[in-house]
Amino acid sequence: MFREYLESQKSAMFADLENIIRIPSVSEPSDSETLPYGKSVNDALQYAADLASGWGFESKNLGRCTEIRFGTGKGPKIYVAGHLDVVPAGDGWSTPPFEMTEKDGKLYGRGVLDDKGPSVAVMYALKALKNAGKIPDADLRLILGGEEEKGMSDLKWYVEKFGKPDFGLTPDSSFPIINAELGVIFGSFEFEHPAVSGKVRVVRLSGGRAFNCVPDKCEVVLKCEDKASFFTVMGILDREIKTLRTPTVDTSGLTVTVRCTGVSAHGSVPHKGRSAITDLTGVTGKILSGTGSGDAYIDFVNRYYSETNGKEMGIYCKDDLSGEISVNGGMANYENGRASITLDSRVPISVDVDRVCEKIENLAKANGAEFIHGKSEPGTCIPETSPFIRSVARSYEKVMKSPARFLCERGVTYAKAFGGNGAAFGPIDESDPEQGGKLHTADEYIDKEKLFSLAELYAVTLCDLCCKQE
Repeated sequence: MFREYLESQKSAMFADLENIIRIPSVSEPSDSETLPYGKSVNDALQYAADLASGWGFESKNLGRCTEIRFGTGKGPKIYVAGHLDVVPAGDGWSTPPFEMTEKDGKLYGRGVLDDKGPSVAVMYALKALKNAGKIPDADLRLILGGEEEKGMSDLKWYVEKFGKPDFGLTPDSSFPIINAELGVIFGSFEFEHPAVSGKVRVVRLSGGRAFNCVPDKCEVVLKCEDKASFFTVMGILDREIKTLRTPTVDTSGLTVTVRCTGVSAHGSVPHKGRSAITDLTGVTGKILSGTGSGDAYIDFVNRYYSETNGKEMGIYCKDDLSGEISVNGGMANYENGRASITLDSRVPISVDVDRVCEKIENLAKANGAEFIHGKSEPGTCIPETSPFIRSVARSYEKVMKSPARFLCERGVTYAKAFGGNGAAFGPIDESDPEQGGKLHTADEYIDKEKLFSLAELYAVTLCDLCCKQE
């Protein structure tokens, strides 16, 4: 029903995506009422608002998100939520991160998969519905957020202001249907003047670029008290340098700077990456020990972040639906006696998040630190018997010609902000790397035809959910 029209819009769809990829919309919180997430994010939100308005939709940039309304405004309240903010580009790209590049049928660029590409596809799904005269007998809203990557205050604000939906979808995870999501704990361990001793001390350490990414780079600066300790440090480095990924060592007088890279991955699956932070703190710990020096912060990171399942922290848990708890230290900073490392933990659905938070707080106190809470939320699960979920499953099977399965998501999607009334749906099947990948890393990509097909699938799904059937 919709494919022929969408084929006629194909070039325009990818041109609009190309334009929005060019906007480096990394969310930067500010005190501005009009630009709460910075100018670049606002530029992306405004682009989408103007585009939808030009198509005849009721559309408005609300500052924290763009809202596009369609339908009679009666009946069920249905939200579809995507986001136009992105994580920082990072290093290691083979194509310009903020230019969309097509190679071998795949699109490359920051946001093509997460989540600008899917968001634009859903916009075109609404356009296809409108062109076909399929007016939703519902209060259908497409919400395009500006701070999904740094806490989702955008959609929380929207739901508080306009109410939660009767049902919601987000094209920001995986196919077939994600009806369950793990709980989350975000925060950071903060140290004020951690105990230090010996002739070698850490002057500065910095690593990572986002709390929800496995850190792909880290740097430490060490100061030696005398030549003897300096030569000892260089001897230890000579032995240990091979354990680091792409290391560099610079010296200036008695100061030694060491850098290394890691392998980034999404913070919900830290075992799939390699932390540059823990690699470098591990070597730093050996240098300190080998020179009779010590640093409580380095010891803390090495002990409690050496594993990604929380066993050493004393918070290990798992269940059959959602698997093991995970622990990621995405960003670390140490300078002028102040030190911190972030915590991104995904908690099994059956586990009491508050109880895990209590253990983390006690761990911080026992190590002379304070745990600063960012966010903690329990897991969610919408029943497979829900009539909305069943409708989505039927639409998926009709278009994709394969059975709809129900999966549990380790990442946090906007579905969690729907108050237990939402599911993640697309944009790709992550079990097939040909469809897309490298989320939050260099060379993020999505198969061009899969992205185009997403527009058709969402048009069919929303028609089945919201439009009167003839």
